[in-house]
Amino acid sequence: MFDTLCKSGVAIAAATVLFLSGCGGGGGSGTTSLPTLNVPEANATAANGAEAVIAIFSGQIGGLTGYLPLAATVPQPAGFDATYFMLDKAGPVSKVMGYRTQTLNATYSDSYDCPYGGTMSYTESSTETQMDATVTFSECAFDVNFVMDGKMRMRAAGTNYGDTLSYMEVSFPADFTITDDMYTFYISAGSNMRTDYSEYDDVYGYFAGTMTSSVQWGVDGDMGRYDNLTVVFTEDYYSIPIETYCYKSGRIYVNDLTASLDIDEAYDSYCDYKFYYEDFDLLSGSMRLIGSGGGLIYVNVTDINTITVSDQNGTDINVTL
Repeated sequence: MFDTLCKSGVAIAAATVLFLSGCGGGGGSGTTSLPTLNVPEANATAANGAEAVIAIFSGQIGGLTGYLPLAATVPQPAGFDATYFMLDKAGPVSKVMGYRTQTLNATYSDSYDCPYGGTMSYTESSTETQMDATVTFSECAFDVNFVMDGKMRMRAAGTNYGDTLSYMEVSFPADFTITDDMYTFYISAGSNMRTDYSEYDDVYGYFAGTMTSSVQWGVDGDMGRYDNLTVVFTEDYYSIPIETYCYKSGRIYVNDLTASLDIDEAYDSYCDYKFYYEDFDLLSGSMRLIGSGGGLIYVNVTDINTITVSDQNGTDINVTL
């Protein structure tokens, strides 16, 4: 059993390493995008639903624990945890942001030897309101089991001298690889993630906002992808860590990217059934997926860290995290 669903203890997130000031705006100029996939809707089976659940709930880059124990007939792709990648203080973005300089109203470039081998070159342009940086990795190892290779672009803005973030965005202009322990995990060029904050309090560890991600990844020959996966989140770490995630919309690809399922936007439009974590255990939550012909797949938390995926034929599959 893998304890990956807890978002790897995400986010007493990024203002502590971003040091932004002034008021910031949004915008996605200069970001890349994934190519359009024209594939049929997947059959509304529990097996396809389980594959989609794994894609959006599992997999932390920090351990590459993307494979979850399912029935032998169920595909087991690796998942991609955008929240971990974007926000965790031990995650890739925070590792990189520790190198930024706050050089205002100028373009700053430098290169560094990574702690355990390889190099990282860094070009940054910052104003009082925004930061835009491109980082190129060449077999850069931040520790003995964490090697990155490729290019990443990061943009962000914030207010109150770094106490608050307005948005944070990461995109990949080229294929990007991460080798972690036993696996080499790649993220396709055009993948992108954006977090827009409605509340950000780094002092008391409270964050709220919306994250939208389009990511294509692969590991050990298996591929996964979702497009425009939109989640409304709250994270409160002041006393007992509490997190909620409401999956509003998005398309998830299954069967080696040959078919797709959509999150049913009408099922929980008011976020009444959001996924609720307390002390990093998943305790409740549900959503619904739509397959071919309008067929429905139901996704419900039925036990601590256990999600049951059910189809209209009465088949249930438990995904344990």
